[in-house]
Amino acid sequence: MTVRRLIPWALVAALVLGAPATASISIEDGTVMATTQGTVNSCTKAATKGGRICLQAAMEATQVATDACLNRNHDCVEVCRANRCDCAEATGFEDGIRTCSDALDARRLQCRALYALGTLEWDACVDQAQVKAFVCRDNTREAAKAAMKLCRTNFKACGRACGPPDPLDPVNLNQCRFDANAANAAAKAVCVEDVQLEKDICKNRNHVCVEVCRATRDGCATPVLDALELAKDACRATRDGDVADCRIQFADGTPELDACIDQAQVEAFLCRDAEHELAWPDLQACRQDFRTCAQACPAP
Repeated sequence: MTVRRLIPWALVAALVLGAPATASISIEDGTVMATTQGTVNSCTKAATKGGRICLQAAMEATQVATDACLNRNHDCVEVCRANRCDCAEATGFEDGIRTCSDALDARRLQCRALYALGTLEWDACVDQAQVKAFVCRDNTREAAKAAMKLCRTNFKACGRACGPPDPLDPVNLNQCRFDANAANAAAKAVCVEDVQLEKDICKNRNHVCVEVCRATRDGCATPVLDALELAKDACRATRDGDVADCRIQFADGTPELDACIDQAQVEAFLCRDAEHELAWPDLQACRQDFRTCAQACPAP
């Protein structure tokens, strides 16, 4: 693999605008290197931001390709998408979810103020905070469900009205969508690779060496994540069974049915959370091994 010599965006800004007095920037072999932690942090943040921009561009390219598959004018469908966003914002769904998240953050801080980190009391306090946040998000989704469905329905009607009236052959349409999704997956992979390369340069580490560390970390984490997913599937299966029992016990549309289903969902959430906590130490070990490996990598 050939390592490209890239100049991270944050370091370009530092060179142009002037680096802070505490920062030291050097250039060796065409590579700009940050020599203070503050500059490294700024550099990696810029790499992350660049990655988000890259992913947005990949999504835009996919939407253009998908609109072409459906034989629809892209600019027209973009107007439909913008209207859908405005419609979704008007439902208050995003604001409601944000309120739930802010309340969770506040409760977590309260738990840390009341109990020592890692104690059973702290863990119980955080679990209770997470349950309240889960219920809050669930209530927000239920309250906005009808309005959000209307937004999607209006978007579909708007999109169908765009472009030439003759649709593509269904077989070709499916292949076209498959190709568009495959191209999107490839583009996203490039974005991830570029971000990782940028961050390795920010930290003055040989990218090929760190890639080996990443592959080792993935190999370490994969069986843990696979086992976690199986455990979560069991949680979901239990939830589905409990919900089915609720529907047998209570009539549709009754408060009792809603309360029964909510309880089943809360218990499933606690089940998944417990499985995450069981898997966390093993995942942390994989992460720590990766850090040790990456820190040992030489300069590029």
